[in-house]
Amino acid sequence: MVDDNFSDSKDSADVVQKDDVNSQKNIKPTTAFNSGNKREDVVSFAKQYIGTKYSFACATPEEGFDCSGFLYYIYSHFGYKVPRSSAEYEFFGKEVPIQNANVGDLVLFTPTENDSTGARIGHIGILINQKGMNSDFIHSSSGKANGVTISQLGSEHYTKRFVKAINIMD
Repeated sequence: MVDDNFSDSKDSADVVQKDDVNSQKNIKPTTAFNSGNKREDVVSFAKQYIGTKYSFACATPEEGFDCSGFLYYIYSHFGYKVPRSSAEYEFFGKEVPIQNANVGDLVLFTPTENDSTGARIGHIGILINQKGMNSDFIHSSSGKANGVTISQLGSEHYTKRFVKAINIMD
């Protein structure tokens, strides 16, 4: 998915024009968002990468993303220093009740049943709307979507694995 609504940017070098996207191996635009609402900017920036393939241990649009690589890429773009591994998010940020979580906060999940790492946190995503346990989130999934996608926190698959929401932006 390519967003046709590019934001105006003071640094036009950060903007990949839509026509150039098709000639760059499906690399998505990296529009520099600056609407004044950093949370909405993070989500808008992340949505540009919907459809980017899942690739374990990768953190670039060219190679693909695993879940933590996707968050690392997105938040680094906005100057946030975040962990590169999903397990490292267990004690990172400030926990917030899911009913008080905001757009741009992170949702953390237990690993899938076939994960043998022993980590408590095995998957992460970014909240894109504020609906408590009915919120939607964007993430890079190794499941059926096999890439950056939007999922519902309220789906059984994610509800049973949900651990907590954290704020890393304030």
